[in-house]
Amino acid sequence: MVMENRILETSCQLFSRYGIQQLRMDDLATHLGISKKTLYRFYPSRQALIEGVVARFSTSHRTDLLEVEHSQQDTLEQLAGYIRTLVTQYKKWSPLFFGDLSKHYPLLWDKIRKEIGQLVLDLLRKNLEKGIQEGVYRGSIHPSLLVTLWQQHIHNDFFYCQQLSNDYSK
Repeated sequence: MVMENRILETSCQLFSRYGIQQLRMDDLATHLGISKKTLYRFYPSRQALIEGVVARFSTSHRTDLLEVEHSQQDTLEQLAGYIRTLVTQYKKWSPLFFGDLSKHYPLLWDKIRKEIGQLVLDLLRKNLEKGIQEGVYRGSIHPSLLVTLWQQHIHNDFFYCQQLSNDYSK
């Protein structure tokens, strides 16, 4: 279990920095100081390793967001906490990772996008509804519409950053 965690943690670090396509299994094994045979013993395919990395990303994301939800912060602090968490999480990962994931592993990309996207929508909608009840937010706002607009804005910003990373060298 220790070696499996080490492989997964190192893969997350390298994929988050360089993207998926830049790293071969040979590169990863060399970086870890293990043989490629050992690497394949724990992760029998590149697909299995990518699935593990995506699962770890998703779990980390979910844990951080739910931690904010269960905090004792007021509604506005909680909203700011969600935004900080999203920004912090996505700053850890290169847009190249998400570009590679969407291009070469579209089913995994769709799965993580839907899981995280739905969680964010639900948390923000709950926050807005609670804030309206508390009188913190105007009662005339429409939580579902506002959350959908925020989600589209974040998606557009993210897509733009991804395009810049793919089109221009850093």
